[in-house]
Amino acid sequence: MAECAVRAGYLLPHPPIIVPGVGQGREAAARKTIEAMQGVGKELDTLRPDTVALVSPHAPMFSDYVFIYDAPTLAGDLGQFGSDAGVSFAQDGALTDALEREMRKAGVPGGRLDKAALRRMGISGALDHGAVVPLYFAGSFYKDFRLVVLSCSALDMQAVYSLGQAIQRAAEAEGRSVAVIASGDLSHKVNDESPYGAVPEGKRFDAELMDALKAGDIPRVLSIDHALREAAAECGYRPVVVLCGALDGYRADVRVLSYEAPFGIGYGIAAFTPREPYGEPCGALKAAR
Repeated sequence: MAECAVRAGYLLPHPPIIVPGVGQGREAAARKTIEAMQGVGKELDTLRPDTVALVSPHAPMFSDYVFIYDAPTLAGDLGQFGSDAGVSFAQDGALTDALEREMRKAGVPGGRLDKAALRRMGISGALDHGAVVPLYFAGSFYKDFRLVVLSCSALDMQAVYSLGQAIQRAAEAEGRSVAVIASGDLSHKVNDESPYGAVPEGKRFDAELMDALKAGDIPRVLSIDHALREAAAECGYRPVVVLCGALDGYRADVRVLSYEAPFGIGYGIAAFTPREPYGEPCGALKAAR
């Protein structure tokens, strides 16, 4: 097996408050998160991938369909949060085409929607904040990559993992070097600073996921209990499963760059670097569903 076409992966949170125009000084409470996000931007400047593929849990979500944003230029801003901060990148149309083909082969329903369908469902086509916030930092140094942005869907976890595998195969087919960003906050109920309240499962979920990442134990990541995830009220797990699928077949070094919950919501940042291939794909989706 050759070098993995997915050169790197990142788990990045997406709180608008860490963008200065939104936080207006409050972002100082998330200093570790901001510094780690800026560090990822510097890593991408060194890596210089052809394309970034970003999975957002706030993209239009369907129970049985993976939505892929479609426009020659993929752009969005944080106007709904009182800031004109925004991002704009050229779409990688060829990689998107290849991804749709690989999804069909894998039996993963999804793709781009035409303008009539978008209007009918009230979808604007502008990137959501789950894409804008990570890209604001990830693209802060190197901006010459093309972009693919998609949802993680509410399909079963095996299909979500297969989506990640399809990203890897599409990148191989098109000869692209790709960085995959899993956009996701962790538990929204970590401590009493959360506007959603706190539950014991919030802290437990975040600790379990971050401990598994620190150990580089991908099978453990993929087998975190569904009930724990649900009680924790997280939105980052499915994107992480896509990211793990995108690195399927390769051993990955995982570096945890930061974790904090200054506003009661867990912000975890981790970097994944594929190394030598396994003899065969790991397929480690035991308890995840």
